[in-house]
Amino acid sequence: MTHAFGDFNINNNQLNWLSNYASPVYSKGFISPVNVYADYLGILTQNGFEIPITQGEFASMLVKVLGLQVDSLRAMTGGVYNVFGIRNSYIEVAMKHGFLNGIPVGVNNMLTREEAAVMIARAMELNLYKHPDIIKRITNRVFSDGQYISDWMRPHVYAVYRARYIDVEKDKSQRGRFIFKPKEAFTRAQAVKTIYKIK
Repeated sequence: MTHAFGDFNINNNQLNWLSNYASPVYSKGFISPVNVYADYLGILTQNGFEIPITQGEFASMLVKVLGLQVDSLRAMTGGVYNVFGIRNSYIEVAMKHGFLNGIPVGVNNMLTREEAAVMIARAMELNLYKHPDIIKRITNRVFSDGQYISDWMRPHVYAVYRARYIDVEKDKSQRGRFIFKPKEAFTRAQAVKTIYKIK
């Protein structure tokens, strides 16, 4: 991967750690290069910033890694299209299976980390805490930025955290607590590692 795609050579090999995850994910067709620069997978910009993933692409990755049937939705009326007017059958499959319930749907919408957690928890059928007061206390205790997690997304965020499908940062100022960054963009690098863990 480090020789095939220039992303892994940017900013003193900033994403070298990702190559072990990216190789099998790319080789199995779960992610495609983004034509931002020639010979780049589309993980980092030239300035070393991680590239956010779109709702449509992450839905596609989940549908592919889970082996869900796409052709079954050809009869659907309407449809979801990207900016080029191309129908995205993968996001329709994700909608059919409920991965996007409650999330504003748009192929080119950028996902937040909490929205990605909802999609992952539903795709993996993770067990969720049902009592809103309990899960609010738990997430506020575990995450130092827990107050910024959308209330209805809290069970999904906590389930995904426990299953280790999304990495979190240790809060260096508060022992035993973590930082989730719920409103920040879910990036292609993060998505690659998630898909690797699912596969």
